[in-house]
Amino acid sequence: MLQAFAAAGHAWTRDLCMADSDADGKTNGAELGDPTCVWVKGGVPTGVASGHPGNHCIYLLSTFTHSSTLFIGVYPFYKVCIVDIIL
Repeated sequence: MLQAFAAAGHAWTRDLCMADSDADGKTNGAELGDPTCVWVKGGVPTGVASGHPGNHCIYLLSTFTHSSTLFIGVYPFYKVCIVDIIL
């Protein structure tokens, strides 16, 4: 997301909003609460933020118990995330 934001001139554009920077199947706009890509600087998002476009997390079925294991229903899942890193 950080690279895409820089490539967009550090502006919230329709293309940036419609992109899926972390390849999780959700648009950047949907994750940030702007699913229709109408937000403008100083405005209020039309939706509720549901994620982070630079943080793709998946839940893998876990066969062990660990402090970071998440239980969804009766099945233990382990959260694995890929995060944008600035070097």
